[in-house]
Amino acid sequence: MSDFKIRVLNLQVSIFTPEVLFNKNGILALMIGKYPDVFNGDTISVPIPDDAPEGIPRIILNSKDATIKCEIARSHFNMFCGPGDDLYIDTQIEGFLDFCHKVVETYATYTKATIGRLGIIINKYIDQANPQDTLAGRFCREKWLKEVFTNLSEFEIHSLKKIKLDEFMVNSWVRCKSGKLENKKKDTMLEIIHIIQDINTLAEELKIKKFTLKDVRKFISIVSSEHVSIIKKYFLEE
Repeated sequence: MSDFKIRVLNLQVSIFTPEVLFNKNGILALMIGKYPDVFNGDTISVPIPDDAPEGIPRIILNSKDATIKCEIARSHFNMFCGPGDDLYIDTQIEGFLDFCHKVVETYATYTKATIGRLGIIINKYIDQANPQDTLAGRFCREKWLKEVFTNLSEFEIHSLKKIKLDEFMVNSWVRCKSGKLENKKKDTMLEIIHIIQDINTLAEELKIKKFTLKDVRKFISIVSSEHVSIIKKYFLEE
C-alpha cells in the first residue's frame, strides 16, 4: 500500500437543463430567501440580453467565507465548494453534496427544469516533492524513464473511460499532473500532484434523458463513492 495522502481541494456539481422556465428575479429572490445563511456574500446579477448564449451565467451567488458558490445559467446550474483559507475540504464533502441536492431540488422545482445531464468534478492533490518525477516513476517503465522521460520539468497523464455506474452511462475522466499550490497562510508554494476527476453523463444524451430529482440524488451518492475507488487504483494500490 502506498503512503500517498490525497486531499480534496474543491469540487463542482452540475446539472444541465435543456428546458427551463427562467425568471431571473424570481430565482434570485428564491435562492437568497431560502438559503440566507449560505448565500450571504457577494451576489452578481447583471442584465443580459435574451439572445445572449444560454451558457452565460445570469446569477452568481457566494457565501461570505468564499467556500460556496452557485452559478446559474439557462443551460446549466453549477454548485462549487472550495476551501476558503484552508488547503482542503475533506471533512465538508458529505455535507456539501447533501446541500447541493437540496438547492438543485429548489431550483429545478421552481423553474420546472428538465434535467438532461449530470456531472461532478473533483480536484484533489498530493503534497509531493518533485511531482513530475514521482508521476513518471509510478506510471512508466524503467526503460522509458532512462531513455525518454529524463530531466522532467512537468509531467501529466490523462485518461477517459466510458463506463456504466448503476443505470448511468458516464464519461470518467482522470487527469494527473505535476503542479504547485499556494499556501496563503504560510505564504509558500507547495509542490503537488494535481488530480482532476470528472464524472459526467453523456453529452449526446442531453436532449434525450430526463433525470428526476431522485436520479440526481442517486448519481451524487454513486459518484461520491466511485471517485474514491477510482483514485485508489492510481495511487493507493501497488
